[in-house]
Order: sequence, then structure tokens, then C-alpha cells
Amino acid sequence: MLPLVTDGDYRTRWECGPQRPTQEIPADLGRIATVGAVVPALGRFATDFPRHLRVETSSDGSTWESAFDGAVLAEAIEAEFVDPAANRLVVAFAPRPARYIRLRLMDADDVWYWSIAELEVWSGSP
Repeated sequence: MLPLVTDGDYRTRWECGPQRPTQEIPADLGRIATVGAVVPALGRFATDFPRHLRVETSSDGSTWESAFDGAVLAEAIEAEFVDPAANRLVVAFAPRPARYIRLRLMDADDVWYWSIAELEVWSGSP
């Protein structure tokens, strides 16, 4: 299901079922670049946002640095108002060099899935 996060279709999704703290999705940018935001789009799966998200970055894939750690409810509400078809959550953090980005769940939710319709990585904070 991982290719669905880059297929350009907000109607398809990667999902991992009910949210569990062990779930994660990695991204390899292919080279070290300055990153300052991840933008997981929910598409039509607006309720499937992570309840507690940690974003980590790495230059080598071994040593990880926390870039964001917290709730994204405000980002989910804003995404729904800005573009309800895409529902793009802009999760910004201090720009830093990285090749790898890892999104990890830090809390459980027995009802709602964690879904990503499309995933973008931005070079700087919005």
C-alpha cells in the first residue's frame, strides 16, 4: 500500500488499521536536503488523522532527531477548511538537513485508522 501515498490520487490511501504506538511510515528522500514540514494528506479519510504524531529526521538512517511531537487536531481542522478534497495536514518544524523522515504514532485509538492519501515533504516551514 506504500505506493498509494505518491500516486496523486486523494481517493486512495495507505492505512495501518486502528492506531497503535508501534506504527510508523518512513520516507527516503534519496539525498540529504533541507526539510521543514511534512504534509500527510487525508483525502476523503478526514477522521483518520494521527491522534499523537512524532516526526523524526535522520541524515544516515541510524541516528534520529525529533522534529515534531504532539497532537495534529488543529492541523486536521485547518486542512478540512482549506481544501476538503485533499485534507493536507501541514506539520511544520524547524528546518534541518535530512535524508530520511519517519512518521510514528505515539498513542492508540481503537476506532479510527491512521491513513495517508498522499505524502509531501517540504524544504522549509510554511
